[in-house]
Amino acid sequence: MKSKTLLSALVFSILSLTTFVAAAQFGMGRAMEQLDALEKNFTAADHNHDGMLTREEAERVPFINANFDRIDTRHQGQVSVEDVKVYIRAVASKMGQAPDTLEDD
Repeated sequence: MKSKTLLSALVFSILSLTTFVAAAQFGMGRAMEQLDALEKNFTAADHNHDGMLTREEAERVPFINANFDRIDTRHQGQVSVEDVKVYIRAVASKMGQAPDTLEDD
């Protein structure tokens, strides 16, 4: 009887872990898709192609526009893709997510 209970617990644990891993992979994939879209939108909004978005250029990217002052920590009036990634890492870290998934280019 004990071995049957242990076996059931083991099977349950394996199934739970498999479900968790699949959910985590799906969530991470979605996050990476959103980051790719954000970078494409950043590039499209960067009209002078200097790798920075001014507040005016950022109006074309809703996420950056809504968080511009929090992203622009050096108060330069412009933000880079790296500034955006640093901000996202900080927010993800506060939420208990894995901020190290954002790779530096």
